Amino acid sequence: MATRQGIQSRFSPLPHFGGGLRWGSFLEIYTDLAQLQGQEVALTIGTFDGVHRGHQQLIGQAVASARQHGWRSAVLTFTPHPRFVLRPDSPPTLLCTDEEKQQLIARPGVDLLIVLPFTPELAAHSTREFAQMLTRHLTLRELWEGADFTMGHDLLPIDYIAQLGAEMGFAVRVISKYEVDGMAVSSSAIRQAIEVGRMQTAATLLGRYYSIRGTVVHGAQRGRQLGYPTANLDLPANLALPGNGIYASFAYLYGSPLPVAEVGAGTPLLSATNVGYRPMFADGSRNVETYIFDFDADIYDRDLRVAFVAHQRGEEKFASLEALITQMGEDCRTARATLEQALGQDADILRQTFI
Repeated sequence: MATRQGIQSRFSPLPHFGGGLRWGSFLEIYTDLAQLQGQEVALTIGTFDGVHRGHQQLIGQAVASARQHGWRSAVLTFTPHPRFVLRPDSPPTLLCTDEEKQQLIARPGVDLLIVLPFTPELAAHSTREFAQMLTRHLTLRELWEGADFTMGHDLLPIDYIAQLGAEMGFAVRVISKYEVDGMAVSSSAIRQAIEVGRMQTAATLLGRYYSIRGTVVHGAQRGRQLGYPTANLDLPANLALPGNGIYASFAYLYGSPLPVAEVGAGTPLLSATNVGYRPMFADGSRNVETYIFDFDADIYDRDLRVAFVAHQRGEEKFASLEALITQMGEDCRTARATLEQALGQDADILRQTFI
């Protein structure tokens, strides 16, 4: 008998539903294919790190086809990211946590999310064995993928998977590489943009501002002493961080009740964020700290999301604290102007940013 185990999110606990877990009114989450015996599905498979615009296009196609045919739409992904198992010497930096991935996948109205533990045993499956595993537990009607998709250690191409589909009773639907403004959309391209601070490029490819969520912790209180009290973030491991420097950013508070009455859940707060080592103070550790404009409330131990809008300058070591304070004032003025412009011009991207 299959073990019926769901995924608990520290951000949004989910109630039990029908052998899995249900996200809001749409998404049921499973960790064992045996829980889904006989479900007629249009399926897409991938790591879906960041759930970028290419992923959204692929998932949307599977959802639309499932609705048209009266099937259920399904997404199959893995935890941890396969590279942690296949290449432990060079693990990836991630564009989202597992919990964030679940929420982003839910947005197009997906019915079923299957999160399989990625183990050496699973990695040892051939393409044929993986297809057999799928069809043993699912009534697979369509498999939606990109042209470069593979699903076994033998890395056989999509044409071979289509042949397996013809043999095993499912159709393979292939979509072309998704491009935005002439740029091919991929998780790798987004990571590269983030690493060098090209946040507008990352936002264009993601369909939202790149953001990270962490818990506000106590720091050395230097920002407060300088007149700019910052929220220091304790972050999940392995998240991609922008290159060191100062960023215009939006901040989002979580928790109930919120500390300021006029700040609702999902309200973007204007802020400036520093990523780096704080060379004026030789701390030695890399930090992310955010100064929220026109804000004075105790938010220690609360979760805060920081969305990076624009890189303003790199880290610098100043000749004096006075010079640093003067530059911080200029950084905040520049960030405020950037963010006010973004509020007026980037409404669609901003709407998608809060997770």
